[in-house]
Amino acid sequence: MLKSGRGVDHPMQRIGAYSLVWCLRGSGTYVEEDGREHPLRPGSCFHRFTHRAHENRIDPGSHWAEAWVALPEEVETSLREIGILDPSRPVQHPGLDLGLIQELHELLDLVETIPESQMASLLARLIDVIGRLRSRDASSDDPHRPLVEEATRRSRRRPRSELRALPQGLPQPGRRLAG
Repeated sequence: MLKSGRGVDHPMQRIGAYSLVWCLRGSGTYVEEDGREHPLRPGSCFHRFTHRAHENRIDPGSHWAEAWVALPEEVETSLREIGILDPSRPVQHPGLDLGLIQELHELLDLVETIPESQMASLLARLIDVIGRLRSRDASSDDPHRPLVEEATRRSRRRPRSELRALPQGLPQPGRRLAG
């Protein structure tokens, strides 16, 4: 879904279904009901929990694009109970994974075409994607985060520039990261 030019995309309110929203392009802010703010950038995921009000603000010039899925409140409750969803962490930063984006897109296309008898299987596959996104959450102590953030800032300033040299400390192509 493309949302260029929007400001407040989702005003402070509670909703009747759980949603996972994955930012593919753009930037913004997720605001919790207690006023805590979380930055959103490409690769961020945020959760719209049914029992918590929130607001989603989009930077109007950032050309926001997202992928999202909504599930019934009962599914959200079950996922919270088994630890797949954590309401204390409404925003995560798993990054962008084109294979996972394609998989989510294909699953959402199936919602319109598969028979009702196959919906449980589809739901299981959607839950698996949500779990994989959660497990990919980049922690704030990632030693490469400052390098990635600097590269992102540079690419915003000069979006058509080519990468000519890797910043000092960034692994050279073909070399594996330790760990």
